[in-house]
Amino acid sequence: MNDKLLSRIPVLEIPKKTKYWVVRANGGEYYQDFLENNFIAIGDDKITKESLDEKKKQDGFHNLDSIEILKVIYGEKYPDLKPQSHTLYSKRLYNFMFEMKKGDIVIVPSKSSSFFLIGVIDSDMFDGVSVVEDSEDTEIKPCPFIKRRRVTWIKEIGRASLPQKMFWVLSAHQTIFNVTEFSREINSLLSFIVKYGDEVTASCFVSTNKGVTIKDWHELTSVLIETTGNDSDEIDMKIDVQSPGDIAVSAAVDSISKLFQILGNIVDPSSITPGTILAYSVILCAIGFGEVNIAGFKLQGIHPYFFGKGKLEREKMKAEIEAINLNNKKISKEIEDKRIIPSDPGKIIPMKKKKDSLDLDQD
Repeated sequence: MNDKLLSRIPVLEIPKKTKYWVVRANGGEYYQDFLENNFIAIGDDKITKESLDEKKKQDGFHNLDSIEILKVIYGEKYPDLKPQSHTLYSKRLYNFMFEMKKGDIVIVPSKSSSFFLIGVIDSDMFDGVSVVEDSEDTEIKPCPFIKRRRVTWIKEIGRASLPQKMFWVLSAHQTIFNVTEFSREINSLLSFIVKYGDEVTASCFVSTNKGVTIKDWHELTSVLIETTGNDSDEIDMKIDVQSPGDIAVSAAVDSISKLFQILGNIVDPSSITPGTILAYSVILCAIGFGEVNIAGFKLQGIHPYFFGKGKLEREKMKAEIEAINLNNKKISKEIEDKRIIPSDPGKIIPMKKKKDSLDLDQD
């Protein structure tokens, strides 16, 4: 891969402070409304953003950033609920109003958890109303919940793409829960290459259903050692030995060039598509959607990458990528049907015209 082309490859950077959430759409009932109208929401509509702002003007309620204060408010608005319910619902509101931040990642399951939306939170909590009419003529069930946050949806994945470590989500019943402990697994759903904190990780996949032998793994590690040379101690590799299974190769950010060399030597060249571009990626910038450059690699904001000039650049690179002669193809030759391919689950969701004043043209 020539240096000029390499320097144009975008690398997804997710800030270490990013939190990851699962938010249910009332058992998937409002999944399509969330998707079509770019939001998430929670119920208990006797409590609204407007009513909370009014409450802050009263003595003892100036700072609502407290579960105990929210429990008092729930007790006033819903006196027939049990105290345990006041605690449960106040924690839910606290998470939705205070713990969630713009730039956090959110996952929403559909009915029966057959599909999952993945998006980026774009706003603080606000009061909203449904823009969908409740009619038999539409397949979209309008969400009546008032407390909302705007979201830019990035991907939709199927149940089979959900990381095995997160399968417990399928049986969990909370409306909102924090899944930041699975950040690496969720990052791999967004992009083939991710810079998270001080580490860059590439997520690949062994696509065969046949067994992977010790000899196969020996050939793989031999290529890795040959590629990295004296720097092999700086490369961390996590392997799910099941087949099909995941391979995660990580390196410190200053070893990113070496990481790209490794990928060039182990990824099956026939699996590279315009979508993956060998380093298929997006950039999630928590404080904006601009473009910067670090260590010779381009960092692009999520909106221009998917929906603006980043998309155009990927299309321009298609012909160049197809012409690349990867340094070492022996993995795809010697492990004939045990292809190592970029991890690229699900489908990208096209940008929809926003129904609010959020400016998505920043680049």
